[in-house]
Amino acid sequence: MNSHLAIIMKKRHSSRADIRSLRDLARQNVISYSVLDAGATKDFFRSSRDPDYERMWSEMTRNENANFVSTTQEGVNQVLQSTDENPWAHIGQSMTLRYFAGQMCDLEVIEDTDVAHGYALALPLGSNYFSRVHIAVVEMIETGQMSRLRRKWWPECGRVGE
Repeated sequence: MNSHLAIIMKKRHSSRADIRSLRDLARQNVISYSVLDAGATKDFFRSSRDPDYERMWSEMTRNENANFVSTTQEGVNQVLQSTDENPWAHIGQSMTLRYFAGQMCDLEVIEDTDVAHGYALALPLGSNYFSRVHIAVVEMIETGQMSRLRRKWWPECGRVGE
């Protein structure tokens, strides 16, 4: 499983705002967000030509002191200090954010299947099943079934075996 873009935020904030993807975060105006000041995530937003992500980049550059952080811990601290009146999210690489969320059970990591998928299956070269398997995996990603399976088999926050 590859690391790709994800959001970390308080569970109650994500459920109240119905945030299930990076695009959901982009299309709302209540929750503020940050990214690392250097690296692939910042570069993704800076170079994106997608209208939603361009809008997010524009929002981030309006208040660089708050929206660009030096460390992931600083971004997570913004999330932890956020309130219902001023909710906050941090955007980063999913594996790193899962590490932090695993230590603090009131946080949730929302992985973005729209930006990158990070799944791989091996089939023999020239397999007649390639197209069918590819379509099935894409459908599972788009319907959220792949995320549900990941949560079932890779539980977070001390819920192993549930």
